[in-house]
Amino acid sequence: MPTMLGQPLPTNQSQITSTLPQQQNNQVPQQQTQQEPVLSEQIKDALLDILKHCESEDQEVHYLLARKCRRLELYWNNLVDIFWDAQARDWRVPDWNALADESELPARVINVYRAHGEIIVAALSSVLPKLGFWPDDADNPDDIDTADSYHNIYKIIQRDNNAQMMFIRALCVLFNQGTVFGYNYYKRDKKFGYYHKTVTEVQATQYYEHICPKCGSDFGAMNPALDQQNTPVSMKCPYCGTQVQTEVSPYEGNVPVEVLRGFEKGRSLIDIYGPLNVKVPYYAKDQAHCGYLLLKFDESIALLSSIFCNPGPNGEPPALDYIQQRASDTSYDYWVRYPSIYLGAQPQNTAIVKCLWLRPFQYECLRTQTNNRKDDIAILNQKYPNGCYVIYVNDKVAEVYEEDLDEHWTITIDPRAQTVHGEPMGTNLATIQDIRAEISELELQTMEHGISEVFFNKDLLDTDEYKKQQAKPGMMTPVVMEEGKRISDQMWETRTTNANNEAGMLKRAYDEDAQFITGSLPSIYGGDQPGEQTATEFSKNQAQALQRLGTIWRIVSGFYAEMMYKAVKDYASYLDYDENIVEKNGASFQNSQITKDSLYGSCSRCTPENVDRLPLSWNETRDIIASLMQLNNPIVEVVLSHPENNELMRKATGLHELYIPGSDDRNKQYREIQELLQQQPTLDPNFGYKSTITPEPQDDNHVHAEICKRFLNSPKGYRMKTSNPSGYLNVIAHYQEHMQSVMEQQQTMPAKSDTAHPGVA
Repeated sequence: MPTMLGQPLPTNQSQITSTLPQQQNNQVPQQQTQQEPVLSEQIKDALLDILKHCESEDQEVHYLLARKCRRLELYWNNLVDIFWDAQARDWRVPDWNALADESELPARVINVYRAHGEIIVAALSSVLPKLGFWPDDADNPDDIDTADSYHNIYKIIQRDNNAQMMFIRALCVLFNQGTVFGYNYYKRDKKFGYYHKTVTEVQATQYYEHICPKCGSDFGAMNPALDQQNTPVSMKCPYCGTQVQTEVSPYEGNVPVEVLRGFEKGRSLIDIYGPLNVKVPYYAKDQAHCGYLLLKFDESIALLSSIFCNPGPNGEPPALDYIQQRASDTSYDYWVRYPSIYLGAQPQNTAIVKCLWLRPFQYECLRTQTNNRKDDIAILNQKYPNGCYVIYVNDKVAEVYEEDLDEHWTITIDPRAQTVHGEPMGTNLATIQDIRAEISELELQTMEHGISEVFFNKDLLDTDEYKKQQAKPGMMTPVVMEEGKRISDQMWETRTTNANNEAGMLKRAYDEDAQFITGSLPSIYGGDQPGEQTATEFSKNQAQALQRLGTIWRIVSGFYAEMMYKAVKDYASYLDYDENIVEKNGASFQNSQITKDSLYGSCSRCTPENVDRLPLSWNETRDIIASLMQLNNPIVEVVLSHPENNELMRKATGLHELYIPGSDDRNKQYREIQELLQQQPTLDPNFGYKSTITPEPQDDNHVHAEICKRFLNSPKGYRMKTSNPSGYLNVIAHYQEHMQSVMEQQQTMPAKSDTAHPGVA
């Protein structure tokens, strides 16, 4: 889907913006709300007035926050030498070429703002929050299956959205803008693949009417088989009793026919925004009190024209006749949307797109003292009882859809703030960045101007000849001296300020302040720490340092869980086919299937797990595993040596070439399980059920049995018990055969031990 400034839009009018799931095409389920073909001027005027009301509300408050966030975003993008232009009401970079005549030089600034921010983002994004989907009723198998299917859908959404990069983006927005807005939407596209489904369609079919030439009776009503015959039939008329040759006349009729059609697959996609693009009421203390949400961005005129200026797929008139270039609007904050590269400039060949979500109670803003407009409010409540989503292009209403704001938007809730708008983490750090830049510049200038300047009588020395000489030890240079005067009387050297330790001490003090206010302490990024510390002390200090970021981790984890839950529910509501998800187990791959039958239960809760501690890096995981292995505890050894932990042990060591015994047996058994599920066991009168795959002598029977046991007890295995009982029974028979081999090996081991060591009891 093409984009210009990072804001997605559809490629045709049948798919409006990516922030809109109401796509009018034959792949969308029938229950999907459709856009009104033609909007009345009354509705357009009412929606334009609501837009003006939302834009003008708390204008100065929004202006101050946008100014702060814009500054921090510029600092993040290494534009630190900026100043506030009151006339342009925007941040500007000095024109150093023009200031060169005034002996002004560009500031030489080391950006510590981004460095500290990246440390925090890296610490919090080392792994994604682990989410748990909870069934509404733990005793209801349908609810348990739905919760398990939701978890598999979550894996698909993670893959489709490159969740690791999306999470990093959310942390960057939280650091620079204080509040994160996430929008999830469902999109169908041919690049996602196709699925096939049998549908019932009405097709035109030609029939033949047989009539008696004597009485005019229709024989087809008496004998439907005649409708398929195109030749006259000799028969006795049941009405008049005459033997006649029927008269035949064709006619068209419709008949329902089942056909196999291909449909485009869809994905649940997520976009991340901040207050520079999104405006909500500043008095709202939570998302439920946000009566509106306004999203602004700039988009290519050509792309917008292809969407809104062409007739619809069913001949609907175009939403707009013409879209003109417009980079700035009448609002005061148009400049905040532009990327940092547009500082002081505006994009060309673009138009302004404003997307407005309204709750039903927001319609009441049309009710004023001078103009009640009860009719407009009633029309909006009737057409969009659950709220609406309006697309404006250059302040012209293009499309309107019914959409619930809460089903698609998620806003971070900061418990430290009084409203939905939290304070950016980098606010105080920006001040330290400015102070540190001043100190560094003073140090550089002190060193540059620290070489003294010498003044002397021009008659004292021939400077032209002096320049030609090469300085040598003990060299002598003739000078012209006035009688009665010394050479020092005719020369004078300026005294300059020498660099001292105060600047360095001050800089170190502010560096410590930066670490304290942001939580980016040396123990997080591996920096030098005072004193000598052991590995245990270092780990303890690192854990304490990460606790400084614990509140941020809880905020962003809660936001991530709620946003993902909405995306999963949206995906499940559109799932019209059985979806496969490919997962890797060691060196092998496995298919897990999500069926529509597994989504009939209820799962209305998703929570982040392990939010009481920050994510572990692989170094920390390796240290924990090493400490567990040193315990020499039999129970711990059994857990670590389980075949399912082979991949974890390999990653923890960091030696990807390391071969762990049993890993090949594990992968082989997973492949065999897939084959066993497709067949049924045979019944032996003497030995009971036998699996279709006989264990081989080279198999590690213990590993094979453990993998079979884990599968049989897993949620997928439990589903196979009811949906594929013969395949499930085949896996049980295979498991019993491996267990039988294990028992036989254990019975022979004592005998061998006694033979080798006869003196050991």
